[in-house]
Amino acid sequence: MKRILEIGKLVKRYVKEKQSDLLMNLFKDSIYEVAYNQEEIGANYIDVIKCFIGNGMSVNLLDENNSLLVIAEVLGHCFELRYYEYLLGKSISLNILNKDGDTILDIIERLCIDCYNKIDEKGYDFELSNQNKYYFYRKLILLMKAYDAKCSFELQSE
Repeated sequence: MKRILEIGKLVKRYVKEKQSDLLMNLFKDSIYEVAYNQEEIGANYIDVIKCFIGNGMSVNLLDENNSLLVIAEVLGHCFELRYYEYLLGKSISLNILNKDGDTILDIIERLCIDCYNKIDEKGYDFELSNQNKYYFYRKLILLMKAYDAKCSFELQSE
C-alpha cells in the first residue's frame, strides 16, 4: 500500500504538469504490477484506479489507440465486476470509438466470443477457465449496456 501512496504523488504531479504520456505509462506499469505481483504489493485493481482517479487522472483518458485507458489496460486481467462498477459510477464515456472504429463494448463482445469458442480447450489464464471468463464477459456486457454502452454499429445507425 505504501507503493500506492508514492504513485499518488506522481499522478498529482503528472496531472498538474499535463504529462499524459507519463501518466499513461505509470498507469500501465501499475496495472501490470498488480496483475503479476498483487500479493507482494498488497493492492488490487480497485486500489490502483482509486489512487489514479483520486489524484486527478480523468476516467476518460484515452490511450494511443484512442481506447479508454482505465478499461483497455485491465481487460483480460481483471475479472472483478466491482472494478467496472466503480468506473461506471464515475461518468465514464463508454461510446468512444477507438482507432479501429470499435467501442469498448465491441472489444468486450469479441473477448466473450473468443472465450466461448475456447470453452472446450484446456488452459487457464490468471487461474480462470475460458468458461468462467466467458460468463464474466457476459455479465460485464449486460452491466455496460445498463449504462447505455453501445456497439459501433448501433452508434452508426443513430
